[in-house]
Amino acid sequence: MKDKDYEFEKLVASMQPIIRSILRGLHIYKNHEEYYQIALISLWRAYQSYDPDKASLTTYAYHYIRGSILTELRKQIQKDEHEHQPDDVGWNQIANETADNKSDETWILQDIIKQLPPKQQQFIDLHFIKGHKLTEIAENLGVGYSTVKLWKREVLATLKKQLGKE
Repeated sequence: MKDKDYEFEKLVASMQPIIRSILRGLHIYKNHEEYYQIALISLWRAYQSYDPDKASLTTYAYHYIRGSILTELRKQIQKDEHEHQPDDVGWNQIANETADNKSDETWILQDIIKQLPPKQQQFIDLHFIKGHKLTEIAENLGVGYSTVKLWKREVLATLKKQLGKE
């Protein structure tokens, strides 16, 4: 058993540059130590399941380690996406509030929106309140996509400017 442990230690030492290369190639800078440990565990598993008739140990270990890290990255991304819920505060809140419980900010915002041209008011309703995409709005209103993008920029600039004055 000691011989096998010694062989593995030599393998770890020889695979260090390859492991670092894999981590760098996958742009792993955050939680680096965690992924390094995953790489070592994967190297051990590759070492245990290695069949010399199929490929060289280095090649086999490289693909085994890289695959394990990619699997862990996918799991982490899914976990992050599952835990992160979109923020429903903002325009959706404004759309759902009733007249008797509206805050001062909402009233101010509504006054500013009322001063906008009708097309921009319609844009706010379609995009921010109803959630339509810019391409859908352009198609529905019979205008170009660039026009709708311009409306969005103008609306946001106006709101920023007006809210900055308050």
